Amino acid sequence: MARAGVGRDDLVLDLGAGTGALTFPLAAVAGRVVAIERDQKLARRLARRAPANVSVHERSIEDAWLPHRPFRVVANLPFAGSNAVIRRLLGVDRRLLLGADLVVELGVARKWQASTPIRCSLVCVLPPAVFVPPPRCRAAVLRIR
Repeated sequence: MARAGVGRDDLVLDLGAGTGALTFPLAAVAGRVVAIERDQKLARRLARRAPANVSVHERSIEDAWLPHRPFRVVANLPFAGSNAVIRRLLGVDRRLLLGADLVVELGVARKWQASTPIRCSLVCVLPPAVFVPPPRCRAAVLRIR
């Protein structure tokens, strides 16, 4: 979370929160975390376990509310819909989106880094073994600033 620049005063969106693998570490360092999860069962389970500074919303990432005040995004995006989410984030007013650190498919990260080098950078490559269950492809952290 420190590498993403998340601090005590930050509002952070966790898009595709799932079981909370990022949500709980974010809650420990951020002022407020908004976890977005489409799956009803996962969202309810996450909401029951969430600390006071986390709000859980059951909806798709594509339909997720974006704040009207400065915010960060730290998310492990579903590979299938990551391009649409990145496109949406790049369209957000730069005064509002302080930064986004997104786990995406490696090819997607390379594409966005090449097409928008001023705002997107590939931070690191993640091997399938770091995920449970492991995906069939490699992933990367794409940083938007």
